[in-house]
Amino acid sequence: MKVPFLAVLLVACIAIASTRSSKAALIITEVMPNPADVSDVNGEYFEVYNTGPSAIPLNGLTISDDGSNSFSITTGSATIPVGEYFVFGRTATVPGVDFDYSDFFFTLTNGADEVVISDAGGELSRLEYLDGDPFGAGTAFALNSLANAIGGTTSFSDYIAETSVLQYDGDPATDFGSPGFAGVTLPLATPEPSTILMALMIASSAGVVRLRRSLGWTKGPGLRAWMNEGP
Repeated sequence: MKVPFLAVLLVACIAIASTRSSKAALIITEVMPNPADVSDVNGEYFEVYNTGPSAIPLNGLTISDDGSNSFSITTGSATIPVGEYFVFGRTATVPGVDFDYSDFFFTLTNGADEVVISDAGGELSRLEYLDGDPFGAGTAFALNSLANAIGGTTSFSDYIAETSVLQYDGDPATDFGSPGFAGVTLPLATPEPSTILMALMIASSAGVVRLRRSLGWTKGPGLRAWMNEGP
């Protein structure tokens, strides 16, 4: 029995699309290198978002810059879930802020610096920022849209000022950030059918029509019978 050509083509295209998206993309979405309401040791953090398709284990990740600043996570079974924001903070003692992972030995400089996240397979995320407080001390900078990430790499020019008030318990609300939440970052749009896939399907349909005409099957069940049962 012959397998319908369009079905084979459709399965192949889906397989290609699945292969391209098989590696999880970890996007650095928000960075606070220079808090104003608390000290750098207590208030520095950065946030990531996992676009999927699978959870990313913390154990095995290395956070570094292009210099000597580096910290590796070598224990635990926690993961960064798909479709969620995850916050790395320098300390766990900041009241009013819930960091997902804290007490890591990595500093965010107030000048130019990099945040690079890697695993055994290489880099997962990279952000090279030119200024640690481009919108003033106490204001985190956040990615304007998840769609602007290329894999896990983002451009500093796509980061804007966070506008959510970051309220530390017992302190005046002078800082701005949204650790653990989308804040000003726009989500990924709902995927539309692939333009390439649609073009292939249209082209293949045209090919089937030409085949019908060349075999003289301009109407009736002839082509259907040939595709399902053989000539």
